[in-house]
Amino acid sequence: MHIGHRFNHDIQKLFPSFGWLQRHSFDTSFQSAAHLQQATERRVSAGADTATQGTASEYAPSYSAGSGLQPLVELQRDKKFKQVSFRPQGNYPASTGTSKTNYPCLTNGMVPCVAVMMTGATPDESRRNARLFHIASANTKAAESIVDYKKYLLADGLTNQFAVLAGGETDERKYRDLGMDHRTASAMAAQTRAELADRKEKLSSANIRVAKDDTGENRPSYMTGMANVGFELKQTDGKVKFSYLKNVKLT
Repeated sequence: MHIGHRFNHDIQKLFPSFGWLQRHSFDTSFQSAAHLQQATERRVSAGADTATQGTASEYAPSYSAGSGLQPLVELQRDKKFKQVSFRPQGNYPASTGTSKTNYPCLTNGMVPCVAVMMTGATPDESRRNARLFHIASANTKAAESIVDYKKYLLADGLTNQFAVLAGGETDERKYRDLGMDHRTASAMAAQTRAELADRKEKLSSANIRVAKDDTGENRPSYMTGMANVGFELKQTDGKVKFSYLKNVKLT
C-alpha cells in the first residue's frame, strides 16, 4: 500500500475527530467547470448549500493578551459554513467554494494533505469567488483542477487572482508524535516534501501567484498537525475581501 494512502487510513484511528468533516461533507471535487456546475446542482438539490451540519459564530479570540499566539477561530452554532473532507482515492481532490460573504469554507486533517485556497475578484473587488481544495497524496490531478478553476474565474471576469496554501507536514518528528516508527515517519516526511515541491512548481508554471505559503517548513508553530483551515469572504465599503482562516476550532 502507498505510504500516503496508508497514513490517510490510519490517521482516523489515531484521531477519531478527524472524521468530523468527512462525515458531514458533500463531494464537490473540481474536475472542470462543467463538473463544478453539475456538483453544485447536486449540492443544491440535496439541500447541502442551504442547510449544513453545523454553523459558525462570530470569531472570538482564544488566547491571552501578550501571549503572541494566533487568535483561534471558534466555530459554534449561529452561522452557516461549508466543509469538505479529503478523497483518499481518486485522481481529483475534494473541493468546495463560495461567492457568498460571511460563509466560511473549511477543511481539516492538514498533516500530509495540502489545502489550496484559490480566489479571484473583479478589478474593483466588488465581486469575488473562492474555492478550497483538499489535496491528498492520491489526488494526482490536483494541479489540473486548480488550473481549470483559474480558467473558470477568468471566464467569469475575475482577473485579480491568488492562492493561499496550508498543510503538508514535513517534520518527521511530528509524524513520530502521531505514533509512527522512525522509518515510516522519515519516508512520510520525504514524500510530503517531494509532493509539495511538485505542486508548487505546477502552480508557478500556471502563473498562479501564491500569496501565502503555510506548508512544510513554513507552517506556523501554532498550526497543529490536525489544524482546521479555510477562508471566508468579507464585504467592506463595497469591496469583497478574502480572509484566510488558519487556526480553527470546531465546537
